[in-house]
Amino acid sequence: MSESTSPANTNPDTAVDETDSKWIDEFATDMTHLKPIWEPDSVQAGGGELKLLLMQHSGAAVSSKQPLGRFGRIDVKMKAPQPMSGVLTAFHVITDGDKHSEIAFEHGGTNDSAIWMNYHVDGAIEDPKDRIPLGFEASAGFHTYSVAWTPTHLQWIVDDVVKRTVPTPEGFSKDGSPFVFRASIGNADDWESSDTGVNRTTDWSKEPFTAHFQSIAYTPLPSSS
Repeated sequence: MSESTSPANTNPDTAVDETDSKWIDEFATDMTHLKPIWEPDSVQAGGGELKLLLMQHSGAAVSSKQPLGRFGRIDVKMKAPQPMSGVLTAFHVITDGDKHSEIAFEHGGTNDSAIWMNYHVDGAIEDPKDRIPLGFEASAGFHTYSVAWTPTHLQWIVDDVVKRTVPTPEGFSKDGSPFVFRASIGNADDWESSDTGVNRTTDWSKEPFTAHFQSIAYTPLPSSS
């Protein structure tokens, strides 16, 4: 399967105007279109920001309250936590079940200037082993990370620049199950150690680790059902 990982201008098929979004959460007082699904006390919303906090014995996650369309685009304005071994911040567009389909961004570990852009088909991950460079430090400020899923391609977009495109794989959302949006922060010591072959340990003296979100917007694409 061919794919592109070189920067390019936003694909016109997935370009959107945020004002046309089906919904947008900007966290003025609370979450409007999202709900906590893990450790509600570690989910803080208000004042124009959503914070997900990771501490040694708790992480945090939110999910969209309503299903998304079968095809669409999510735009997430996020500032990543400080780089630290074992700290994984992610957001996904995902279907339910063991044989789920998924498209995701994952930021973690000590490399603050690169990010995983991966997808799952039938519950199995299919992604490049190496993270893709961002060209900036993700914890230094807010940037917009977008995923788009259509009948023909999947895209990962950063600050309106396409970073990766793959043809929509056979079997992706084959049963038509609705997608939901999820964002989370958690500990991945074991996963990072096995992935790198080097023992990774989180320095919990620096907790809490906080992922900051200024807005999350969903737009159904023209081919949405």
